[in-house]
Amino acid sequence: MRQRALAFTAVLVAACADGVPVEPPAATPQVEAAQSPAAEETPAEPEHQPDGRLELDPLSEDQQTKLRQAPAPRVGMHRPLPQPLPGVWSSDQDGPVWRLTLRSPGAVAIRLHFTEFNIGDGALLISEPDISEPEEKRRPLHERRYGDAGPAHDGEFWTDLLEGDAVVVEFRPSGARPETLPFRLEEISHLWRSPLDAF
Repeated sequence: MRQRALAFTAVLVAACADGVPVEPPAATPQVEAAQSPAAEETPAEPEHQPDGRLELDPLSEDQQTKLRQAPAPRVGMHRPLPQPLPGVWSSDQDGPVWRLTLRSPGAVAIRLHFTEFNIGDGALLISEPDISEPEEKRRPLHERRYGDAGPAHDGEFWTDLLEGDAVVVEFRPSGARPETLPFRLEEISHLWRSPLDAF
């Protein structure tokens, strides 16, 4: 499943990396762009919880109705994230780490959009939480690692597809904890249907 999802990433990048949907081949579902009237969303104020969690509101009935009535089939939509993000800093044997658990209820998969990304020799780790284990014992699944200025070295990228409605974001700087995060996590793609269903 992971190989199929990664293989489809190139199609999703073309469809939504700039937040503007492209005209698909016949019957190919797309992610709805955040700018279109069918997918407009004003981010709510974040709840600054001490454990570094951010849970978005479920999609409203009005949003779902508009998306179902869209002329082209859709598999998801872009959702802007409230700023600042309520991630928390802690330390372990490897040094300081900033961690955020992000959930978008109802999603079958999620992608994250980063901008102003320049973490040098640090590491950004994106993973799916293992919900089969109690929360205090969970280990990350299918971890993705990003560094420097992102895959294209231009400070902006969309992550690979992550299955489920929740992801864990960890930033580990190469040295001391920075005063501000060296990136912005702007938005997510919330997919309510697997894009592989189109094949």
